[in-house]
Amino acid sequence: MEYSIDHPTEESVKMFIRAHDDLFQKQLVSVGRELYVTPVENASCEFELEPIQRPDNVSKSSFPTSPLKLGFHRDSLTYFVSRALQSMNVSEKARFSFQYESKLLLIELHLISFDLKEDVFQWPKEDRLSFCMALKNFGNDLFKEKNFMWAFHHYHRSLLFYTSASDDVDEKLKDLKKKSFFAIISYFF
Repeated sequence: MEYSIDHPTEESVKMFIRAHDDLFQKQLVSVGRELYVTPVENASCEFELEPIQRPDNVSKSSFPTSPLKLGFHRDSLTYFVSRALQSMNVSEKARFSFQYESKLLLIELHLISFDLKEDVFQWPKEDRLSFCMALKNFGNDLFKEKNFMWAFHHYHRSLLFYTSASDDVDEKLKDLKKKSFFAIISYFF
């Protein structure tokens, strides 16, 4: 069988693509459209999810529902699904396996559509600052719900996105944000 990188067939892709990430393992079920166009942070994704194998303590209703705004996670399952969706193309269907509470979790995802957005690091400064504030505010909501782990996760991500724009950030302000970050860490540990 002959394979072409420019025009992969569904059979060739199924045979060779098996992505591995620090969080999940992925196996393609069917190829999507527009290779290399994937959802990014803050994109809203329409998807279908089917749990294939799940621990007894995880009900089908525990999984996030469509649409899902990527980057905003209330729990581990939402985080897993968000990360998996970021590896997919439109119309792609894939199986993902995760380790969840020391047990195997296997789901099948079909990415139906998503908002096409540029990567957050390419956004104008004002949009990046708005995104950072949205992450921080979501973290505040989680903190009020006493969901401390995911609140901290969002505070951390907010500060990372903010300080990563080092060409836009005044050094004094950047240093202040680092101090705030360490104040947050010291509070939790």
